[in-house]
Amino acid sequence: AYSNTKLFSCHQCVTSIPYGITLNSSGTRAFVTNLSSYKISQCMVAPDTGTFTHCNITSTAFHFPQGIVLNHAGTRIFIVNNGNDTVSQCKVNPATGAFSNCINTGGKMFNKPVDIALTE
Repeated sequence: AYSNTKLFSCHQCVTSIPYGITLNSSGTRAFVTNLSSYKISQCMVAPDTGTFTHCNITSTAFHFPQGIVLNHAGTRIFIVNNGNDTVSQCKVNPATGAFSNCINTGGKMFNKPVDIALTE
């Protein structure tokens, strides 16, 4: 488990109210939802300390993003949009962490969703 101290030590990746976090299967890349800035941050995770480094914003196309989960292959990410009752799905480049082809899935059939999980 990573401590809040290590999350907040990467001040450039946490832009506004960090809420959800998911890691790739090797634990070397983290994605953090920034609730009130509508952004997702991506950071590298130092394997020896768990410290977040090389953080950047991957996308800004979300609405009060909260829950977030990455599939085991690291190729698709799902983000819960609490502000507009949707779930976004994006393709992820496993080598860079970049998002592409983000779409809302499931329409507006949710009521203020806050978290998400996958089974594989």
